[in-house]
Amino acid sequence: MTKRLSLIILGIILFLAAFLRFYRISSNPPSLYWEEAALGYDAYSILKTGKDWHGNSWPLVAFESFGDYKPSLYFYAAVPSIALFGLNEFAVRFPSAFFGTLTVLLVYFLIKERRVALVAALLLAISPWHLQFSRAGFEANLGLFFTCLGAWLLFKILEKPKYSALFLSASGGSFAASMYAYHANRVFIPLFLITLLLIYRQRKIFLTGLLVALLALPIFLKLNSPEIKQRFAETSAFATLDPIIKSNQLIQADGGGIIARLIHHRFWQYADIFFKSYSSHFNFNYLFLSGDTNPRHSIQTVGCLYLIQLPFLIYGILIALKRRQPQDLSLLAWLLLAPVPAGLTLATPHALRSLPMLIPLTIFTALGVVRFRRLFIFLVFIKLKFNSF
Repeated sequence: MTKRLSLIILGIILFLAAFLRFYRISSNPPSLYWEEAALGYDAYSILKTGKDWHGNSWPLVAFESFGDYKPSLYFYAAVPSIALFGLNEFAVRFPSAFFGTLTVLLVYFLIKERRVALVAALLLAISPWHLQFSRAGFEANLGLFFTCLGAWLLFKILEKPKYSALFLSASGGSFAASMYAYHANRVFIPLFLITLLLIYRQRKIFLTGLLVALLALPIFLKLNSPEIKQRFAETSAFATLDPIIKSNQLIQADGGGIIARLIHHRFWQYADIFFKSYSSHFNFNYLFLSGDTNPRHSIQTVGCLYLIQLPFLIYGILIALKRRQPQDLSLLAWLLLAPVPAGLTLATPHALRSLPMLIPLTIFTALGVVRFRRLFIFLVFIKLKFNSF
């Protein structure tokens, strides 16, 4: 495939992605959800007064919403669209649809092999998971764009050292931006960068991580603030005392000795909660049949992925495991780490908090599609050769 042809195909895919995300976006989903209304009104207030509707000037880490605190970046992303289109549904949802379309382009850039890149971009363009969150004002969708942008720039640093200074700054800024866009990325991004450092063992990744830590310092300094405490109390699976109570009951029932305390320690109760919540994001029904049980996070008639993707996904993962190239290992780490933030919370599996999973799942499916085609052609060739004797 020539470069010109691939660019034409990519252009068609991007047009399809934009159409699916922008068509009748003001009315489908019907009406704004209350969180979207809060996003729009606060962005409008920032535009007009430089303050949110609670009177806080230019909030950096989070905006105080209706009994909750929301990450700040989507509010600021909505300011230009509200300035252009007015305070309406289209303007509030525009950043999500716009950056959702650009994420399709980034997935293409993330992959070296051109055919795999085109298939991955097409799969993401029509993904039910991505479409669901690109057509409404979801902060996680904006966070996913910056996660992909940071990853692409970081991989470019590793490929072309002459661009390292510029790309390192841009990569660190993008990863930090994703942490200002959505809560879950504040857990995922540090874990992902640490894993990349172990895989590549390059100083550039360490420097990128330092830059991310510096830029995200205001978030870390707020760990003891009401914004973080309230969010933890409302969503954390570990905010309950039930595991401690259960641990004490089991220890008492088992005699209360040292062995009983070790076997039934509260750590194992909390670990069990995390493992069940984490592993639920790899559940077959969740991924391929029904999706998230929350109607805002899934259309309920299809899974996060299309069922037809399953054999190609498995094949793609097997190829990656066999090749064990650094980028393959990076994507596998991405897939395994993405559900960690969701595993720490209630109401799992959670399609919004585990959204970064979509990128490696899409890329591995595309790899499986392209390589399966080659395998099919090879088998047909062998069969024809065999029949000719």
